[in-house]
Amino acid sequence: MKRTVLKKLSLLSTLLLSVVLLAGCTQTAAPTATATVPTATAVPTATAAPAVLSASTATAASTATATPTATPAEVALKVFNKEELAKYDGKNGNPAYVAVQGKVYDVTDVPQWKGGSHFGKFQAGQDLTNEILTLSPHGLSKLDTVPIVGLYQP
Repeated sequence: MKRTVLKKLSLLSTLLLSVVLLAGCTQTAAPTATATVPTATAVPTATAAPAVLSASTATAASTATATPTATPAEVALKVFNKEELAKYDGKNGNPAYVAVQGKVYDVTDVPQWKGGSHFGKFQAGQDLTNEILTLSPHGLSKLDTVPIVGLYQP
């Protein structure tokens, strides 16, 4: 009997959260007072990740007004060249960045990149596309969890 009640409670909670999230997703962006940012490019300030928010957080997110937060020019990623990327080697307190297939990843907080070195085989601050694609046992898959901080153009 307890299991049935628990299942019903869980189902009800999931349903309630879904309704709250859907209500937040259906709000439309309010037109801006200036003509510099078209309404079509408006980015809502409240986004929700599924099954992560509590019901009270989801309610707060769904009641937020949707206003533009940035134009495409403001969200452009920094472009790194070889010399700029080399500064981010993870040594002497510097962040550790690596470039792979034209994207620059911040591996500073990845334990396997402690001090900017990946198991003593690879050093941060470089384009490691060839190494990741040909020598790495995990390939590109581990980069899915690492933040992209820029683009790489040698």
